[in-house]
Amino acid sequence: MKYLFVLNAHAGAADHYAELSAKLQILRDAHDVDYALYSTASMEEAQQLIRSSCSAGGEVRIIACGGDGTLSGVVNAAVEFPCASVGVMPIGTGNDFVRNFDNRAAFLDPFAQLDGIETRIDLLRCSERLCVNMLNIGFDCEAAGQAARLRRNRWMGEKMAYISGVAMTLARKPGVCLRASIDAAAAQEHRLLLIAIANGAFCGGGFRAAPRSSLNDGRMDICMVENISRTRFVSLVKSYHDGTYLEKKAAQGLINYSQCETLELQFPQMQNICVDGELFAADRLSVKVLPRALRLVLPRGVMWREESRNDAACPV
Repeated sequence: MKYLFVLNAHAGAADHYAELSAKLQILRDAHDVDYALYSTASMEEAQQLIRSSCSAGGEVRIIACGGDGTLSGVVNAAVEFPCASVGVMPIGTGNDFVRNFDNRAAFLDPFAQLDGIETRIDLLRCSERLCVNMLNIGFDCEAAGQAARLRRNRWMGEKMAYISGVAMTLARKPGVCLRASIDAAAAQEHRLLLIAIANGAFCGGGFRAAPRSSLNDGRMDICMVENISRTRFVSLVKSYHDGTYLEKKAAQGLINYSQCETLELQFPQMQNICVDGELFAADRLSVKVLPRALRLVLPRGVMWREESRNDAACPV
């Protein structure tokens, strides 16, 4: 098996190439591992490398070294090849996908990656893209955009950037109008503060927006928050962060939660959409669950969070 470590040169606040290269050299000397390490300046470059490596034949294990956006970009290329499996080293600014697992420190250990165990998880096809973790539209999406701009200031950490982004977005309180058809039912009009469409449970640096989500249950989770006032938002934001809002009487009728296999959205105008932390715009969106579509490698010692797995479908 060949190991391909794809490092996002812009991930995180530190230069990880030298450190990772030294660790991989030790791994090669100790275990005679066939690996390549690439530091890529763009996702297009990374995807070209992945397609070239996988087209050569033989099993390829691709380790996405970066944040959720890096993982998503790697998956969008790797899933084209049955010979490819994907792991992740979360060294980016946004690492919400790995929050679906316990003992997350093992993701950063190349030796644990070598002894990883393969499992299968769902993906979401959102129009022409594949989503690994979550789509966000409305407040969450705009806050993520603000946080990305703030992170350009190197002195501002991930958590502070996101909190500041939330505060700045709350001052404007942009909503989103849409028509939604769930599992081919009749479309309904909604005026929302936000909608989260989830495969994994977490977004925004630890907000547990989809507390009932499982990565391999063949369903997506949808959280729709009505266009509530700033005061009501502030009163609910802690429970939204902790994923306990479904248990709060104050949230009943204001936050609607459902699970489905397909979702069709239409917007009155071009709308910003955040897919695994990356932004694009569209006036309509089709989302479909692709059950067990990704060969995911979990490093030795990593465990599923109980609420993130469907035991009937999980071989780990």
